[in-house]
Amino acid sequence: MLPFLLGLFLLSLCSTAAQDEAHKRGHVSVVVLGGTGDLARKYLWQGFFELYANKISSGHSFSFYGGGLSPANKSTPVLYEILKALNCSKDVPKERIQKQLKQEGLVEAGRLFYLSVPAFAYAEIADRINSSCRPPKGAWLRVVLEKPFGHDFRSAQELATKLGTSLKDEEMYRIDHYLGKQVVSNILQFRMQNKKHLDSMWNKYFIERVEIVLKETLDVKGRIAFYDQYGVIRDVLQNHLTEVMTLLTMRLPLNLNNSQEVLTNKLNIFTSLLPLSKNQAVIGQYQTYQKEVQQELNKTKDHVSLTPTFAAVLAHIDETQYEDVPILMISGKQLDERVGYARILFKDNVFCLQNKNSVHCKPKQIIFYFGHGSLKYPAILVSKIFSNRLLLTASGKK
Repeated sequence: MLPFLLGLFLLSLCSTAAQDEAHKRGHVSVVVLGGTGDLARKYLWQGFFELYANKISSGHSFSFYGGGLSPANKSTPVLYEILKALNCSKDVPKERIQKQLKQEGLVEAGRLFYLSVPAFAYAEIADRINSSCRPPKGAWLRVVLEKPFGHDFRSAQELATKLGTSLKDEEMYRIDHYLGKQVVSNILQFRMQNKKHLDSMWNKYFIERVEIVLKETLDVKGRIAFYDQYGVIRDVLQNHLTEVMTLLTMRLPLNLNNSQEVLTNKLNIFTSLLPLSKNQAVIGQYQTYQKEVQQELNKTKDHVSLTPTFAAVLAHIDETQYEDVPILMISGKQLDERVGYARILFKDNVFCLQNKNSVHCKPKQIIFYFGHGSLKYPAILVSKIFSNRLLLTASGKK
């Protein structure tokens, strides 16, 4: 589902750009830098294929290019294997794609660069794009920047300044691909649909705690050069999990389609987060990480990396609505299971159902289940005590 939603995002990006530049139809060149990397392999190429397959609805034709640091003789077979694994959506007729391919001859509408590379490479790439890869006059330019954006606040400010010398603000799209997950993208919609019932209990008087968890069973072999610079906190916690936290706790906008209002309400939560003390965070490493670092970075056996692969944070929001409500954010590599979810656990958290022979007690909770684990599909799960009152989105399950 994430690649499909990514395809829709890119489709809307191209459509918006075309409207802004007064181009209705044309050819779009898409360049994926980091084209054989982990993110590109798992999500990007399938998302771009969805974009290509649905191009009729956008009025554009597309060409795609993959770029990377590996020599062509090594990277080309890898890219070929990635592209071989792409799947057509059931609702995309291949005959229409072939028909559209014969109707080329469109003027260039724009160029889209997707930077699936570490943030330290952004500025130099942006400079090269600006100096030698800009489209001709009348066509638009869009550069998509993935997280993490710098190492800390200062480096993020410096990076923004450097990028600003090469690209206009409207040419840059800073995204977090985790927000494209089906259930994550439905959190605000679910809260809005159930505003009448949830508003009265979405506060410190009813919520015991909030949990946002992303556990992975894989290690980071093959990605050490990137991962050892960032670690679990910069890789997923301060972006993916924190973004989910804002969706769960922000004031609901009057209009979900008003992106500026949504952003403002998110920023209000960020500014209300209380500073963390040392006893509010735990970090760690999986057992073989040091050996992997030494091997992949050609370090000696006495080299010690302090990069965390596990982190658990206890946060609080300085607002009356959430006063003293603990917010747990947990993520790590090579853990006991692969699972992602956000859970709202309510006070008086046990309710019991009695039948003729037994009593069944379960927690009072709402779970936004991103997938994997024992439940493979994404879903919004609500305790039976709420199920008669709450409306579920298309992804919801009772």
